[in-house]
Amino acid sequence: MTLVECLVSMAMSVLVIMALISLLLHNAKIANASNKRRLLIQSTHSVVQMMKQDLYRAGYGGELGQSIKVLGADDVYHVISQPNTSLVAYAYLAGELGTEEAYTNVVYQRDERYPNQLRICEIKLPRVMSRIEAQAFNAHFGNTCNTLFDHKQILVTAFDVNKQTLIAGSTLSQLLLISVTTALTRWPEKNISVSFSIRSRNP
Repeated sequence: MTLVECLVSMAMSVLVIMALISLLLHNAKIANASNKRRLLIQSTHSVVQMMKQDLYRAGYGGELGQSIKVLGADDVYHVISQPNTSLVAYAYLAGELGTEEAYTNVVYQRDERYPNQLRICEIKLPRVMSRIEAQAFNAHFGNTCNTLFDHKQILVTAFDVNKQTLIAGSTLSQLLLISVTTALTRWPEKNISVSFSIRSRNP
């Protein structure tokens, strides 16, 4: 081989290697994005399913069939739906605390302090919390709240909570409508929205 042929051969080899590296990097990027998307979908569906199961407990008052309501609330679910605050609060009978009946008090919320997080606040007390306590949970019960998603990977861009009144004869009940929208922290354009509805216990 002449020197020119050798140089041409080397140049072509370099081009082929660069093309292969570029292809590998592109495939790795696609695979990483696919894994992140799968994480987003699985995490969102898991959280929503857990939330739905817990919401079914709202208002449970024992074998006598009485419904527990947050003090001052009109229904089993106390809901706030504002531009900067979305919240659903409830309580249910959960065994005993010492010699007294115990109630688990729960709040799911997204507010202006943590706009990209969906948080659950929970505390077990010998009483049911009030609306005021539910709306300022940390101020009354300390920081017993936890985020439901890893905010380094997943953002909560919307938490919509609404109630509708259902009329069946002389009976009134409430239908709770919840929608959770999440997105990847590094790729906020990749998002998912999951919705569900649940009927409250009769007050």
